[in-house]
Amino acid sequence: MQDISLHINTDSSSPLPERLLNFFQPETLEGENAFWCGDCHKSHRATKTLSYKHIPTILIIHLKGLILGEKIQNHIPFDTTLEMEPFIAPGLGLAQKMELIGMISHQGTEKNGHYVAVTKKRGRLDTAQRRLNNPNNISTIT
Repeated sequence: MQDISLHINTDSSSPLPERLLNFFQPETLEGENAFWCGDCHKSHRATKTLSYKHIPTILIIHLKGLILGEKIQNHIPFDTTLEMEPFIAPGLGLAQKMELIGMISHQGTEKNGHYVAVTKKRGRLDTAQRRLNNPNNISTIT
């Protein structure tokens, strides 16, 4: 199982795959964030790269929608499948996809509201099968 937390910017509504590509981009470590070498006891400029050797069986993506107590209302487009090839280390991966099996969403404001869950029904998660389970009603999610 793997957890990834992605911050949602107030000025962006880029789709989930684009956000994940940004998350997996190489990052230069320098200055106060430089790599600390335990052998020579010095800081060094370095590049950190994240990638998968094997894709996880379960991938949880947390879209962080609160910034300084303010709820971000941006729509984040996503599909029910996620192509994993861009996130696998070069030379190691075959084209593989992960399938959405559920999601949790907060309905309400930053101060109050409730969480609702959407899960697969009979092996399918398409527009006709997505249901928002709310104690007061059941409605279709589009």
